Amino acid sequence: MKSKPSLNAPREMAYGEGCAQPVHPFALAEARAREVSTLLSKHQIRHAVVGGMAVHANVMEVAGIAPHVRGNIDVLLERKDFKESLRVIREIGLSAVDLCTVRACGEERNHLGSIRFVFAGERVRPNDCYTTPELNGGTTFPSLLSFECIRLLPLLFMKLTSYRHVDIVHIQDLLAVGLITKKIEAALPADLRKRLEHVKAETKREGRG
Repeated sequence: MKSKPSLNAPREMAYGEGCAQPVHPFALAEARAREVSTLLSKHQIRHAVVGGMAVHANVMEVAGIAPHVRGNIDVLLERKDFKESLRVIREIGLSAVDLCTVRACGEERNHLGSIRFVFAGERVRPNDCYTTPELNGGTTFPSLLSFECIRLLPLLFMKLTSYRHVDIVHIQDLLAVGLITKKIEAALPADLRKRLEHVKAETKREGRG
C-alpha cells in the first residue's frame, strides 16, 4: 500500500467554542466552511469555496492530508447574490466582507473570523490579468468535506492569477500530491504556465520537489 504524501500541517492548536479538548485550526475552518456552504445551499445561492480551504479540499480528495490552512473562508458567488448571502450569513452570527472591494482599495488585511466573498467573472484586484471563474456546472463539486468546492483547474487559475506568497505555497501543496498534471498544465494560458514553471523551479530549488 502506497504511503500518503506528507505536507507541513499547522502545528498550532486552538480551543473550539465549548470544547474541552484542543482543536486544530484547519478543523475549525472546515466546520465553518461546511456551515456556510450548507446555509448558502439551503437558500439556493450558487457558490463555491475557494482559496486555501479549496486547496485543502482538493488535496484531501486524493491524499487525505491537510496542507497549509490559515482559517479564512473565501467563497465565490455571483454579485447579484451578495446582499442575500450577507443577510443569511449574519443570521448565524458571522460577518463577511466583499474581498473584491477590499483588494481594489489596496487592503490586504486577513479579516480573520470573517467570510470573504469574491465575485464570479470579476477581477479581484484591478491589475489582475484575468477575472475569476464563472459559476457553472463544471466549476464546482461537492467535496468530501461536505461543502461545495471549486474544481482544481479554476482553483489553480485563481492561484496563479493572484500569485502572492500564500498562493505560491498553496500551489506547492497541490504539486506535492501530484494534482497538477500535464493535462491541467496544458489547459492554462501561456502566461500562467510560465508562472507555474517558476513555482516548480523554486520548489525544486528549495528541495521540496
